Formats: sequence, structure tokens, C-alpha cells
Amino acid sequence: MAQVVYIGGEATAAGFRLAGVDTRVAAAGDAAATLRQAFSERPDCVLFDGTLVDYVPVAELEHALVGLAPLFAVVPK
Repeated sequence: MAQVVYIGGEATAAGFRLAGVDTRVAAAGDAAATLRQAFSERPDCVLFDGTLVDYVPVAELEHALVGLAPLFAVVPK
């Protein structure tokens, strides 16, 4: 089974958790660090809350978006 990680707010994370997704709750200040940590665990897919995009350096976000693994998607605001 594919390992999926969701990074975002507590309320949305609760819904993903109910669906069996591994979740990380992140605030604006630790969004980039949480994303780096998730990537280091080598999941199959990372879903990232769109409200946190502005708090990740552009270069890191672009690297995540164009990389082949893990699959990376921004969940719209």
C-alpha cells in the first residue's frame, strides 16, 4: 500500500487521518521544516495544504513540484 503524508492544519488533518493518511500538523513557522522532514521519510505521496505554500521558500517548493518522487500535490485553499 502506498504511503501518503498530508501536511496542513489540524481540522483538515483530522479528516485525512480518518481516511488512513499519515498526517503532520504544521503552522506557518514550521511549514518548510515539516515538508523537509516528510520528504526525508521517502513516502510515495505528499499532500501539502495550500495555505502553507507562502511559508516555504520558492526554491524548495519548485524542487518538490518538479521532482519525480515522491509525488507532490498542493491541496487548494
